[in-house]
Amino acid sequence: DKTVPGFKVADLAEHYKRTFVGENIVVSIVGDFDAARVLRLASRLFGGVPKGPGAKIAVPKDAAPTKRETAHVWKDKEQAHIVLGFRGVTVKSEDRFALEVLATILAGQGGRLFLELRDKKSLAYSVTASNVEGVEPGTFILYMGTSPARIDEAVAGMEAEVKRIVEQTVPPAEIERAKRYLVGSHEVSLQRVGTVASSMAFNEAYGLGYDEYLRFPAAVTAVTADDVARVAKKYLNLDRATVAMVRPKTAKGVEKKEEKAKAKTGPKAMPKAMEEENEETPKVTENLKTKPKAKAKAKGKAKTKATPAKGKGKKNKGN
Repeated sequence: DKTVPGFKVADLAEHYKRTFVGENIVVSIVGDFDAARVLRLASRLFGGVPKGPGAKIAVPKDAAPTKRETAHVWKDKEQAHIVLGFRGVTVKSEDRFALEVLATILAGQGGRLFLELRDKKSLAYSVTASNVEGVEPGTFILYMGTSPARIDEAVAGMEAEVKRIVEQTVPPAEIERAKRYLVGSHEVSLQRVGTVASSMAFNEAYGLGYDEYLRFPAAVTAVTADDVARVAKKYLNLDRATVAMVRPKTAKGVEKKEEKAKAKTGPKAMPKAMEEENEETPKVTENLKTKPKAKAKAKGKAKTKATPAKGKGKKNKGN
């Protein structure tokens, strides 16, 4: 709200001129095609792009959290949304594979969050966990959609599961299940050539190499129980977590009324009408979708990765 309104056409044109140069461009092509023809076409389309290195853009870096933070936003929603977040890792961190396994242990219908917080305690309409790397450190989050009346229970339940996975060794069966799921879903995603092409381009731009997809299954399979325990202790520090909530405006009004009622007559004198107002049934919403990784500034000359293949083309995927 503060930055975008100040942009001018000249600012955007200058940014484009400084950054969209040959050494910052990666072209990824996957499918059944004539390699020579595609290379000629790429040369014609990108041959006029200025050569040389792109301008280095200094992006302000957020300092690592040193204490617990909580943020609330009230919106026209019937359901409360809670994110318990931790500072994560970059796309080049070797810890990312163990964190993917850790997130999978917590997430999904067979994961701990679903079984403990939804099935057993009926706290969640939707619940999951995810690990998102970035060019700068990303995030590891737990998410829950819940009733406004049960926010405190929901946060306590999420924190309890974090403590459990940090303090107790994860059984080998859970780790193997998570690794099989990650490798299997990775292979399934390779059936879409569009996903393959974008993964190759991003991974090359990130500096991981366009063929990073080849290393992913082996890297995940190599994760051990000790690796999971190590990254859980290293990254899931509740004293430095951030709790973000989107709460219904109606609940905000009820909370204020409750405070006034308690101040006058005590907590046991809550009016019956007010109790009924607080017993609304929230709508079920979709699970939180993770944000795509930010595009990175890649060094080197303009590259064209042409991967000819018959049928659907070579299968590949990045992280």
